[in-house]
Amino acid sequence: MTKGDLNVAESIFKGKAFQLDRDGELGILNFDLDGEKVNKLSDISLGELELLVKQLQENSQGLKAILIRSRKKNSFIVGADINLIQKLKNKEEAEYASTYGQRVFNLLEDLKIPTVAAVDGPCMGGGTELILACKFRICSDHEKTMIALPEVKLGILPGWGGTYRLPKIVGLMTAADMILTGKNIRADKAAKLGLVDLVVPHAIFTEKSIEIAKSIASQGKVPGAKARVVSPQEKILSGNMLGRMFFFKKAKEGVLKATRGHYPSPLRSIQILSAHWNDARESYLLAEARAFGELWATDVSHNLVNLFLMSEAAKRDSGTDLAESTLKALPAITNTGVLGAGVMGGGIAAQAASSGVPSVVKDLNYEALSKALAHARSLFDADLKKRKIKAFQRDDRMALIRTQLDYTGFKSLDMVIEAVVENVEVKKSVYKDLEKEIRPDTIVATNTSSLRLDQMAVAFKDPSRFVGLHFFNPVHKMPLVEVITHSGTSPEVVARVVAFSKAIGKTPVVVKDGPGFLVNRLLMPWLNEAAYCLVEGHDMEAMDRALKRFGMPMGPFELLDEVGLDVCCKVGHILADEFGDRAKPAIVLDNILEYNKKLPKGEAPLLGRKSGSGFYKWDKAGGRRQELNTEKIQQIVFGGTAPKAPEFTEEALVRRMIYPMINEAALALSEGIVNTAAQVDLGMIFGTGFPPFRG
Repeated sequence: MTKGDLNVAESIFKGKAFQLDRDGELGILNFDLDGEKVNKLSDISLGELELLVKQLQENSQGLKAILIRSRKKNSFIVGADINLIQKLKNKEEAEYASTYGQRVFNLLEDLKIPTVAAVDGPCMGGGTELILACKFRICSDHEKTMIALPEVKLGILPGWGGTYRLPKIVGLMTAADMILTGKNIRADKAAKLGLVDLVVPHAIFTEKSIEIAKSIASQGKVPGAKARVVSPQEKILSGNMLGRMFFFKKAKEGVLKATRGHYPSPLRSIQILSAHWNDARESYLLAEARAFGELWATDVSHNLVNLFLMSEAAKRDSGTDLAESTLKALPAITNTGVLGAGVMGGGIAAQAASSGVPSVVKDLNYEALSKALAHARSLFDADLKKRKIKAFQRDDRMALIRTQLDYTGFKSLDMVIEAVVENVEVKKSVYKDLEKEIRPDTIVATNTSSLRLDQMAVAFKDPSRFVGLHFFNPVHKMPLVEVITHSGTSPEVVARVVAFSKAIGKTPVVVKDGPGFLVNRLLMPWLNEAAYCLVEGHDMEAMDRALKRFGMPMGPFELLDEVGLDVCCKVGHILADEFGDRAKPAIVLDNILEYNKKLPKGEAPLLGRKSGSGFYKWDKAGGRRQELNTEKIQQIVFGGTAPKAPEFTEEALVRRMIYPMINEAALALSEGIVNTAAQVDLGMIFGTGFPPFRG
């Protein structure tokens, strides 16, 4: 019981999800789904809400306002129960599910008693559609408080009235942006948009929300709320058919550019918004439900829902068979060290700091350390520019990163992440020095992308503390990390590293030690096959274009440049040494690196984006991609013009490059590199960029 509940006199309704209590003329509707850590809108909760609202329509019980809030700590409603969406059998069932949710929220919207949604924590999907049906909305300023309609990420659209109500509350432009992107809206932004009427400090939210609701009961308005300012552009869109036509035309062009037409949900949302803008509620919602059913029935939606469920399962997986009681007793990793202040080292420290975990970065010289700090600062500044954080939060993050040239203070660290040069002997030498400077229980993780852990573990007196923690570049963008175990890694170490990975916002996949681990093992066959196609005379631009149309975020040659041609060449030979002829590298990268050795002093080598030149020319080192470096590549590979390539359709080119990757995925699974097909899929999608809509 909280301070704000002391005057509650009686319970009017009590179910498995909802309980309605009376506080004078105020009804407090608590959402606390039985047996769940978070509130979801399921058949149970929707059924109870429908029953309760109908009862209040018939008899208001003398209540003058209803406050709707969550009993889950720092969490409002995470959305609809995705398992129920997955279990729908056909398009007709999906359309009915949409119609049912619409009916419940229509009842809520039509309730004569003012309703006040008090949002503290995440309010997602169906939760957002619920608060849109309320008369008033307030939220806390807690960092976890955010409001979103992320259905587009599941291949569907908001099907419980979200596409109908949101434009009427925040305007068409803002509503379209939220629906088409699924972006999270934080508290301060929600207030500016008019999505909520007031933002209340989290520390007093419980008491203040009751006070506000009581004021609404007596005065019919939120005290201190400001009316939404309607922009000139919004006025034009609302009252001008030509303005709306232009807006939707540009919105469609933007969606097609971003998705290449692979995702039907945002296009269907545009069609619903544009075609039914002025429809009455009944006819609009009928169109929304029909669209929901049609989108649910697509393979794209089924694949995206499966990916969501796999991701959620990964969040619950400890990566071990340890008992729950043992896992709870394991200490969290609350401070880290990073050896090596390169781009990866700086990125890892920044990622940890973004989640409140302090890091000490060690390197051999101040120049490297200053670059690591500059890299971290640039990432935080980018978040500040996007208004994801405030200036003081950026400064707090920077304060969590300490740099030094020695091992001072390393005995206080829970984990040290090694990110030095990719050389077994160098790493072994570093480990021997490091082990003298840390506690017996300090975990040592290597960020190696290709070297075998068993070969490095021999450097430790206690190899059970040694594990792989492979981040992908750029660290702040790539969602996946590989947690790599060798034959002697302790399961307790694995569980702690998996928990740490989740705590800093990554999706971990536990992988057994092996050449290329999982992701690089899957990536190299695709890139190598592209190089073989190049040797045959196939056009680089055509191959990159074909793979982008297939759904990959980059073509093979752009990706080779992103990773670095020297890195790809080295990893390619490591895999060839392990796998033999099926991984034999094409001559392309070897030829390029040999060419680099003969360059005049001072001339930039062809290493890809980091040097400003590779298969593509780049706008300065690390800048934007420009045109292909076709003439130079042909000169290096062929000594002149490329030979005439065999006749291949675009589809045949795609199959030739993708099939080796799929074959390697099957081999990795059969060899036990990972335990489940779901882990392979997560690695393929989050690690190689394999298109999510293809499953």
